[in-house]
Amino acid sequence: MSEGRAELTSEPAGGPVTESAERPPSGGAIDRLKSIALDLAVGFGTLIVLLICVVPFHMIRLHMVLPIAAAVFFLAAVLRAVWSKMNPWIEGIAVSVGALIPVVAVAAAFSHAGSRTLWAYAGLLVLVCCAGAQAQKFWKARPRLASVATLLVLAGVLFAAGKYAIPRLTAGSEYKTMDRPAPGFTLAMLDGTPVTLDSLKGHVVVLDFWGTWCAPCMAEMPTISKVHRQYEANKDVVILAVNPGWNDDTPDKIRGVVQAKHLDVPVALDNAGLARSLGIDALPCVMVIDRSGHIRMEDDGYDENEPLQSELTGQIEQLLKSSAQ
Repeated sequence: MSEGRAELTSEPAGGPVTESAERPPSGGAIDRLKSIALDLAVGFGTLIVLLICVVPFHMIRLHMVLPIAAAVFFLAAVLRAVWSKMNPWIEGIAVSVGALIPVVAVAAAFSHAGSRTLWAYAGLLVLVCCAGAQAQKFWKARPRLASVATLLVLAGVLFAAGKYAIPRLTAGSEYKTMDRPAPGFTLAMLDGTPVTLDSLKGHVVVLDFWGTWCAPCMAEMPTISKVHRQYEANKDVVILAVNPGWNDDTPDKIRGVVQAKHLDVPVALDNAGLARSLGIDALPCVMVIDRSGHIRMEDDGYDENEPLQSELTGQIEQLLKSSAQ
């Protein structure tokens, strides 16, 4: 027995074995920084892959962007968490920041860095990446039910955001006045008749940029129709609903919607990229051009509480009076 005790309490020649001696040394802060750098790279790389697959080829419709992007980033965070020992929330935030840095930089360049929509999507991206890392941690720790529950809760949040929150944010309106020359352009009416900026000189022109797939555009269209009917008999005012052809809006599809919705506003096709040259990156957008070809008013987005009809008519009347003097 004494020998047995001696074997249990004997110490190696190098001294007692401590917990720190048995545990492999850790790189500490340097390892954590390397892990965060890899998380950032994963987020940036995932964004690039998503853009390469979606943007150039118009593979998906706009209403599919949110779920597809969420699935891609969730999977990226899950795969990254397989080889990471970081806290899942820190890891998820780092992956999402890696994707957000270039997005915010581009948005800032186009003066959209403060957009409520941008920050709403940014918050969802952080949530998706953190949920992916957390689900992987649950899975590795073997509470598989918690992992599945995390995925289901995330799916519910994304569904609610896509159906209720995001549309409300993107529909917010921004009204501003200005005085800048409109770029030369050529539009085509649905019957093929060309319309140029030069041909519109001498008229007060309202251009309503819209899309058949755009719910806020269709919600705003009755107001545009009311303004059109109000000035339909006035030869000094031209109102056009301009479709830029985004998201697979073909002439046949546009004609079908015009007939089905009984739209009475003249529809023009933007085949030469006028919307992009004007800096429009979201629909709807309404612009008012004066008789000399200068843009005097711009209204981005749609808000059902905004007095768009009175704003448009007020701007039209002001331009008609000023040019008559």
